[in-house]
Amino acid sequence: LPPLPSGAGAVAAGPGLGTGAGVTTLVGALRERASRLVLDADAINVHRDDPASLADHAGDLVLTPHERELARIGGGSDGQSAFAQRVRRVPELAARWRATVVAKGPGTMIASPDGRVWVTPIGGPALGSGGTGDALTGIISAPIAIAEEHGLAVARAVWWHAAAGLRA
Repeated sequence: LPPLPSGAGAVAAGPGLGTGAGVTTLVGALRERASRLVLDADAINVHRDDPASLADHAGDLVLTPHERELARIGGGSDGQSAFAQRVRRVPELAARWRATVVAKGPGTMIASPDGRVWVTPIGGPALGSGGTGDALTGIISAPIAIAEEHGLAVARAVWWHAAAGLRA
């Protein structure tokens, strides 16, 4: 794979990638090379058979699973179970993978690897529409590219996304 663009503060991957072998290779290379990486959608789904590999990353990692993606990578037996168990499971996964995990859904939960947890109490059903998670990936990527306080930057970005959804 070619090197990452010089000066890239953060890399976002996932929406629309698909889940073929090339995607698995690409996402693995990004985990090895990116100093700050946000994985969403298919970039999360390629880890369904080996979620432990999420712990193998060079820089700061953010994962943004919805309930079914969370279940696929170890959050529960199915989507509803994963969401119901998120209060216990998401902080455990964040610590295990040394990643900030954004468990999307009503009361989106953000857990950082150091044990801090934030809950976004605003939002609404419109944020469950197709494409809103893709927008969240971009909204998270921008502030973490320059933030010194990674977990808090992610929590703020999730809040901004929810507030924008309410306003729209």
